[in-house]
Amino acid sequence: MKFIGLDTSVILRLLTGTPEAQAKAAMRYLQELHKKQERAVVSDLVVAESYYALSYHYRVPRSEATEQLANLLHSGYVFAEPEGVAMDALKQAGKGNAGFVDRIIREQYLKFVAEIATFDIQFSRLPKMRLLR
Repeated sequence: MKFIGLDTSVILRLLTGTPEAQAKAAMRYLQELHKKQERAVVSDLVVAESYYALSYHYRVPRSEATEQLANLLHSGYVFAEPEGVAMDALKQAGKGNAGFVDRIIREQYLKFVAEIATFDIQFSRLPKMRLLR
């Protein structure tokens, strides 16, 4: 199976529908990939950047931004990065006070570290975190 990476600009067009011409072009492209049985993939970094763009530039509430991203990655047209952690972070979003991108950082680190050091009190409340003082 052939994998095609999608940039943040494509994800934002799909989720916001603006500009309309680019949103339609993005959807057509996904449909073409689907017909050819090629898989559109979104990296953890693109998921994080899309989350921030939705939240800050498009003023989408954070909980809605994570929901939209999760729905897109479950659509059957767009898939999370193989071996990525964004899906786990999206599932945890809104649970506790740690932010969505902090959760991506944590999940990525925990693939190869025993603990993570931080000065962020809210982030430090998650398991395997060490609060520095």
